[in-house]
Amino acid sequence: PTMGQRAKAFEPPVLAVTAGQTVSFPNQDNFFHNLFSLSATRPFDLGQYRMGEAKMKSFPKPGVVDVYCNIHPQMVATLLVLPNRRFAVTDKAGRFAIDGVPAGTWTLFAYDRFAAAPAKQSVTVVAGAPLDVAVAVDEVRTDMPHVNKFGAPYPKEDGSYR
Repeated sequence: PTMGQRAKAFEPPVLAVTAGQTVSFPNQDNFFHNLFSLSATRPFDLGQYRMGEAKMKSFPKPGVVDVYCNIHPQMVATLLVLPNRRFAVTDKAGRFAIDGVPAGTWTLFAYDRFAAAPAKQSVTVVAGAPLDVAVAVDEVRTDMPHVNKFGAPYPKEDGSYR
């Protein structure tokens, strides 16, 4: 899995991986980035690195990992580290498919980085039968205020602090 940096943004802004996987963070901008996370699931600091370089980080346990750049405060992304490979990312119309789910009753979770919490609902899978599910996730946040890797506010463009 890869989460790149291009035009002072993460691509993709949300990435789902399975616990135990290693993610590559290539810098595709012609200036430095310094990626970090203060998330309890997997805190890290990749340090500064330039265009053409990529840093790697493993994610051994499930959870949500918010990723930031210590140089560019507008850079915000989320890694969802999941316990298994039974996940999907929605298309632009909000549709998704998860193949190979064994028959049984399961809990389906839907995550949106601007929601207060994941949506969840019980679904019953019948062998050989398709299942249509509608899941609503309420977005309640519009921004992701955060501090830098030292726990301090980022400076404003004029050099002052908030």
